[in-house]
Amino acid sequence: MSRLAAARAVGIEVAARHADDVDTKARFPREAISALKDAKLLGLLVPRSLDGPGASLAEGVAICHELGRHCASTAMIYAMHQIQVWCIARHAGDSAWHGTFLGRLAAEQLLLASATSEAGIGGDVRSSLCAVEQHDDHLSLVKEASVISYGADSDCILVTAR
Repeated sequence: MSRLAAARAVGIEVAARHADDVDTKARFPREAISALKDAKLLGLLVPRSLDGPGASLAEGVAICHELGRHCASTAMIYAMHQIQVWCIARHAGDSAWHGTFLGRLAAEQLLLASATSEAGIGGDVRSSLCAVEQHDDHLSLVKEASVISYGADSDCILVTAR
């Protein structure tokens, strides 16, 4: 089955069935995201060189469109996740850490959220007032993130920092 066909099946069989409840209760579409994980669609944009499927952005957009036909919340979360994955893949360069993370994301079908919003930056998601600080053998980060969409249901969070 193609990835688009798999997404269509998730949309029809799972997302559509729960869409009204997701909207009415303003809740996370757990069932659909779980089905997308089972279909191995969360690591879609991880490059083949990092043991991902290496799908194109066009395929990612087609899958988002298909999901959106059945549940807008599922499609939006899926799109936001894929944007974060694409950003890491696009900017990771030769970083072994980022490569390992993306390989793990594809293998384990991790859901990635984003903490880009921050008090005091005036909506500029490309800047941050917070910084990663090193203290002996550990790092720390304190960020006043006003919102982390679906953060409670994610497996990991991409944080913008200096």
